[in-house]
Amino acid sequence: MSKFLSFLMLGWLAISYSSCKKYEISSTEDFETCVKQVMKDQKIPAVAALVFQKDKILHEQYFGSADLEKNVALDAQHMFLIASISKTITATALMKLYEQDKFQLDDAISNHLPFTVEAPEHKSTPITFRMLLTHTSSIIDNSTALDKQYYYGEDSPTSLKDFFEGYFTVNGQDYDAELNFSGKKPGTTHEYSNAASALIGVLVEQLSGKPFDSYCQQQIFTPLDMNNTSWRLANLDSSLIVRPYLYEGGDYTAVPHYTFTDYPNGGLRTTAQDLFKFLSAYAQNGQYQNKTLLQPATISEIFSEQIPDVEAGVGLHWFLMDTNRDLWGHNGGEKGVSTNMVFHKGTQIGVIILSNGNDGSFDKLTGAIYDWALEL
Repeated sequence: MSKFLSFLMLGWLAISYSSCKKYEISSTEDFETCVKQVMKDQKIPAVAALVFQKDKILHEQYFGSADLEKNVALDAQHMFLIASISKTITATALMKLYEQDKFQLDDAISNHLPFTVEAPEHKSTPITFRMLLTHTSSIIDNSTALDKQYYYGEDSPTSLKDFFEGYFTVNGQDYDAELNFSGKKPGTTHEYSNAASALIGVLVEQLSGKPFDSYCQQQIFTPLDMNNTSWRLANLDSSLIVRPYLYEGGDYTAVPHYTFTDYPNGGLRTTAQDLFKFLSAYAQNGQYQNKTLLQPATISEIFSEQIPDVEAGVGLHWFLMDTNRDLWGHNGGEKGVSTNMVFHKGTQIGVIILSNGNDGSFDKLTGAIYDWALEL
């Protein structure tokens, strides 16, 4: 993997950033200054930033390089790995089946799976759909099992069903009662879980009778004209996928494009403009340009605080990201990737930030962009 000296590759960022010291944006110049400041501070090669209201993009800009080795400038066609923002798409797929009365939120998930999922120390307490969607299922991430499911330059050859059968079935190849479960009674503790989120993909397959990625394509991406979005590397033009980067010891290290078997928790690739269409539908109570993503009653359920006695600000796979501004959304982080998206239910304004840098934090930036959008 090639490395690049930051001062050589990002010298164009060496400008004055005085207007961004307090994350105050009142013009496009301030917008540019703040984004570039964040990129410089957090060592991020490229950022796509988009702000919208309802179904209208108010402003979007593309900064930096999609591929440092090839010196490719980022533009609107480039697709980012959006990491855990993907969970909102996964939840949407499941909630479309909820609207078809395929299940109830408090149903036991094992009744809809080809294998049993139960907390070893609390077998009498069923794990429910609501628990998966609120990260209260007691399922936790066994890093040893999950980390070996990464595949570089290709899609994972292992099916969701086969992997999770091995993860949750006693005597399965990745089963571990202590590492796969927290030991807490399901429904009593909030603990963010990638494994639990990805298990939703298996439920979607069982309830719909279709592969998870195909179901999302048919029910979400195609109807919303998200034409540059896919869970699979094989379905995308690799020249338009933004290269992930790690910043280590003063250098940038390119990360080969990768997938992982438990991909419903963070493996989606999309453009800022495609993701805008999805988030715009949520901002508009389930509608985007006369196309229905979800019914208003479902949207209301998703953004109801589900577990106030356990954890505040938790909806169904969505979070209250900014309590001061009342912004709901999700962020994400993967190898060489950091992302964030938020929106306000009342103003119907949303902000999307996608990047190819590791461990980026965009909370202050998204808040500042939102405040600016209120003025726009």
